[in-house]
Formats: sequence, structure tokens, C-alpha cells
Amino acid sequence: MAFPLTKEELEATLTKDACYDFRLVRSFVMRRCWNIFQEEKIPFGQTVKRAWADVKEVCLKRGALV
Repeated sequence: MAFPLTKEELEATLTKDACYDFRLVRSFVMRRCWNIFQEEKIPFGQTVKRAWADVKEVCLKRGALV
């Protein structure tokens, strides 16, 4: 896996099974967080919240609750 992760890459690579994997889902969150941080230069705390929201959104589309 490459680091960091764009929203499009997140949607293409995050599977329903991955949504239930404790470590893997957090890996996706941190990779997405880093991408947001690099692109938008906003505080880290805000990037973490946005990254979690993105991951939860994709998991819900896959039918997985995170």
C-alpha cells in the first residue's frame, strides 16, 4: 500500500472485510489523515476527524458499520 491515501484510492481499496479489521481500518484512517494534512494544511485533530468520517462513509457504502 502506498502512503498517503486519497479519497478516490480509499473508495477503491477499502473492502467490507477491511472495515472489520481493527488494525487495517486504523491504517486507512491514518493514511487518509496524512493526505488531508498535506493537501489542506489544517490542524492534525481536524484531519483525524475528517479521515474517520471518510472511512466510515466508505464502510457504510459497503454495508459495514465501523
